[in-house]
Amino acid sequence: MVLDNTLKTAGGSWLITITRDGSGTVVAEDMYVTLLIDSVKNMQHKGPSGEFIMMKTTLADGVTAIDETSGEADAIGLNAMSITITPSGFTGVAPTITPASLVAGDTGNIDFVFTTQNPIPTDAKIYLEVPSTFTNVQSANVISSNNIDGVFTVTVVANAPAVFDTTMKTSGGSWVIEIERDGSGAVVAENIQVTIEIDGITNQQFEGASGEFIMMKTTLNDGTTSIDETSTESDAIGLVAPSITFTPSGYSNNVPTVTPQSLVAGDLTDVELVFVTQNPIPVDGVIYLEIPDTFTNVASANVVSNNNIDGGFTVTTAANVAAVFDNTMKTSGGSWVIEIERDGTGTIVAEDITVTLMIDGVTNSQFEVATGAFPFIKTTLADKTTAIDEISTEADAIGQAAPSVTITPSGFKQQAPDVHPLSLVAGDTGYLNFTFVTQNPIPGE
Repeated sequence: MVLDNTLKTAGGSWLITITRDGSGTVVAEDMYVTLLIDSVKNMQHKGPSGEFIMMKTTLADGVTAIDETSGEADAIGLNAMSITITPSGFTGVAPTITPASLVAGDTGNIDFVFTTQNPIPTDAKIYLEVPSTFTNVQSANVISSNNIDGVFTVTVVANAPAVFDTTMKTSGGSWVIEIERDGSGAVVAENIQVTIEIDGITNQQFEGASGEFIMMKTTLNDGTTSIDETSTESDAIGLVAPSITFTPSGYSNNVPTVTPQSLVAGDLTDVELVFVTQNPIPVDGVIYLEIPDTFTNVASANVVSNNNIDGGFTVTTAANVAAVFDNTMKTSGGSWVIEIERDGTGTIVAEDITVTLMIDGVTNSQFEVATGAFPFIKTTLADKTTAIDEISTEADAIGQAAPSVTITPSGFKQQAPDVHPLSLVAGDTGYLNFTFVTQNPIPGE
């Protein structure tokens, strides 16, 4: 037998001789005999073994046949039938798939890593199926590799082509990536951990699990005869590559802005929210904005105006703690989360679009102050949970918080205070009377 880096390249067949030592009994006619023999190594890929064309029992001389199956003219026994060898399963270790970026909507490379249970020939093919949860697959190159060399040809076949509506994927996938070796490299031996990095993979457009990678295999050059295999086929024993979790995108690294239309303390005002989409917003998507507790109150109920986002909206406000007032002065309460739900009548908002929403019902703080950053802004799917773009304190949120705005003092309701002394006589010392109208409450201290 000839081996190249553990791959059998020539050799066989093999004749096994089993000699009885005379210590047993005669085996009578019409008996079923079973013998278990050690150290027989299966072929290194799936497929039929071919018939076992010679089997015989003989006298002690090893020549005089008793029962015989063979190619000899006088042999009348039936050949032992071919058996079918099934693919091996990557030594029982699940392959792993690791995108260079886990951010929703990013296009980049992925690494996939597997351990060979049987050798990979120099002209073999390697297959990986990418789930339909991804946005698109347009792989064309092996960017890097470890423990596998030579030149590769990469092609992709979509089970269903990706379909887009205003940059949002609406259907398509899964995709099967084929990596063909050109014969110029070396055989990859058994029990070797192989890493291949492929380009052209676009992540799904929102946070969440990708689902398992249910098919991966190495094959002979015919692309059909499996060596190691993970799949839904009944003879595949490999463990599937586990799901990966995508994280929300971050508004293309553009910082959203939140701008009250009045910055005067205590004013009831509209607030303008501006952000740039990194991934599309569905027609039934939801937008969230958290107003800090430095404000006095939030009772938003309407989108007053909008740009680059259309359709109808339902606006609701939820207070983390309800505002408490003492004689019109806010003593506690907030923050408030404004939910803006699209009603499905508009169009998809594409990626890389500057969206503006004007929301009513926000009351500024009752004194001059820096409001603090707006720490939570996100777009979601209709489930109100699955984030698309996100700014928050969650570990996977990468967006930058909208900056603080500065509230300015109010102006006595634009009424000039009245100031006059009780005596107008020159040089008198006495009382000074002054009167003003409060626009915002005066604390007891």
